[in-house]
Amino acid sequence: MITVCFQTNEDSHEISLTARGHAGFAELGEDIVCSAASVLAYTAAQVMDEVAQEMAQALSPNISLLPGNATLSLKCRDERTFEDAKKALRFVEVGYSLLAHNYPQYVRFENAHMGRKEKT
Repeated sequence: MITVCFQTNEDSHEISLTARGHAGFAELGEDIVCSAASVLAYTAAQVMDEVAQEMAQALSPNISLLPGNATLSLKCRDERTFEDAKKALRFVEVGYSLLAHNYPQYVRFENAHMGRKEKT
């Protein structure tokens, strides 16, 4: 099973994504569920890299893409850049959610939003 966790932290302006495991839907090299999950991870990595390059207010992302283990994070310097980065990564979040919905025995998706949205 692939376990995916997409997290945003409003206080630290950080977005992270982890995807671990293998789906086991089909044999290695023929597994369409693993392929879909991998494409989403690689797409998220590219988007994070582009956000960091285009927006001087984002720090360089931390990206590790290994077979069965993807870990990505992006820390933004301000709220505006953070909101833009979340919008840019929204389709990846939706993609993993749909993958988990359509293949629940092979993919588990967790979505965590931490921190305050309103300043007190």
